[in-house]
Amino acid sequence: MNNYLKWTELFNRTNHLQWKSKEYIHGKDNHIHTTEYSVVEDAQHQCIRIDFQCTDSESDWKANFEFPKVYYRNIKTNFGNITLKAHGGWAAMYKSVKDNVIGMVQNYLKMNPDFDIIIVGFSLGSALAQLCAQDVYYHTGKKVYLYTFGSVNPFACNLLEKRRIIKYLRSCCQEVYNFSNLTDVVSYVPFCLWGYHKIRRVTVGRFRWLKRLLVLPVIVGLFFPHYYHAHYENEKWYKGIK
Repeated sequence: MNNYLKWTELFNRTNHLQWKSKEYIHGKDNHIHTTEYSVVEDAQHQCIRIDFQCTDSESDWKANFEFPKVYYRNIKTNFGNITLKAHGGWAAMYKSVKDNVIGMVQNYLKMNPDFDIIIVGFSLGSALAQLCAQDVYYHTGKKVYLYTFGSVNPFACNLLEKRRIIKYLRSCCQEVYNFSNLTDVVSYVPFCLWGYHKIRRVTVGRFRWLKRLLVLPVIVGLFFPHYYHAHYENEKWYKGIK
């Protein structure tokens, strides 16, 4: 699986997909939102590929700012009973397409049960991809390969729960890389201080050696937010990552 595609090619592929769209009504204003996703079978590489689109519309921006944490799912695990909570806007987006996604994955697995499942997302799509990784494992029992870029923090939990929940979420994946440039300010939201987390932050970029000086790289990122959030195709950012 490690040889399926280089990480930069995984990122670049999201710019050339034909997205499926699903509209749903959400929020106090009953606004119509749209979730864009893709589920395809890749016979050449013997995998099922699930992708989620980045922020691409006004309704996506509204979903991004729906910070209140919502109940997501109760799960009995080897680590005890877990109550998953998530960012309200992103949870609603994923739930709008989850039946379609899971149904397509299950149909593909009936024909090719040995195929790997690869889930990819960028920015907003990284949130949906992380939610999807847990959901696919929950419904199929098959561990996924999760690769996200400009990765945000979709899961909500307090410090006492964090270790157990993150351990469970990692157990849903065969491999997980939530790529986040140290100077990408988007990759820090919603903030950990508010109780939000990603599954596994993998820091990339030219300045990751400044990791202990967190404030300085973030200040740099504030001056060039688009560059550090939008260019995960830069192979130099991944130098030394295994």
